Amino acid sequence: MKHIHKTALVPYSASNMYQLVNAIENYPQFLPWCKATEVHFRSETRIDATIKMGSIALGTGFTTRNDLVPNQSIKMELIEGPFKSLRGLWTFQSLGDDTLSGCKIALTMDFEISNPLLRKTLTPVFTQIVCSLIDAFIKRAHECYGKK
Repeated sequence: MKHIHKTALVPYSASNMYQLVNAIENYPQFLPWCKATEVHFRSETRIDATIKMGSIALGTGFTTRNDLVPNQSIKMELIEGPFKSLRGLWTFQSLGDDTLSGCKIALTMDFEISNPLLRKTLTPVFTQIVCSLIDAFIKRAHECYGKK
């Protein structure tokens, strides 16, 4: 199983960053590998959604159940897709008492491609996608909230 952990300090509030990551329907606008999304269920504490991937051979997409702690964390668990296992956790930690202080964002992802024949080829591709996510969301924050 592949394990990835990335962190960054950003000049945006935990609430701002949480909102960007939680807005799954906007992913195709700024994640080049994401061709479409579909939200199947949404509540204050949970989202079930499918992300459809583009040019890489990971199948048509994957569906996760995301357990939400508003403005603090998003925990992802695989429901369906080309993975034997897929688990992830986004955390958003304020660096001060106000929204001007910024926050620390972290992403931890563990995954394994189910097809042993494709595992060697697709694991590096999906690893690159996961490793690029924090930078993609920081860039999106610059676009949405202005560069600070």
